Amino acid sequence: PSLQAQTFITELSNIEIQLSQNKLKEKILENLLPFVQKGQNIDAIAPSLMELNDLSTLELITRLQEAQIKEEGLKAEYSRKHPGLIAVRKQIKHINKKIILSIENLKSSMSHRNANLEKLKKSYDKNLESLPTQERTLINLKRDYEVSSQTYNYLLKKKSENEMIKVAI
Repeated sequence: PSLQAQTFITELSNIEIQLSQNKLKEKILENLLPFVQKGQNIDAIAPSLMELNDLSTLELITRLQEAQIKEEGLKAEYSRKHPGLIAVRKQIKHINKKIILSIENLKSSMSHRNANLEKLKKSYDKNLESLPTQERTLINLKRDYEVSSQTYNYLLKKKSENEMIKVAI
């Protein structure tokens, strides 16, 4: 392929990889939201949360987990009406609300990013139409190969990270 075609391959591959990573993050957010809304313990999905790469949300989740542990300890020692237990439960509700807002903001920003990436992808696709048919076919094949290869490597990396986290727990 020509130099221009190489540029298209690289840019389109990067856009498609970003889109697939964003879709993965959207799925994580969709799975996380019911856990938080129902007030469930989020330890079960903790390893996948590292994928979010949003420090404020991860910090809130850490605070929630700490508060839930504290609540469990207080429940074992005191009745439901103990002031310390009541205070911890209020703190948990407050943190839950913050996490829900944070997740909704993340989902919204992710949707905007995806929309912008889709527009950019369409503009590159339009530019591809100006190239000869054979070169276009070659570009699409090469791009598919690069995206598949990089996505596979990305998933292998995440799998090994999750396995390390499971071993640590």
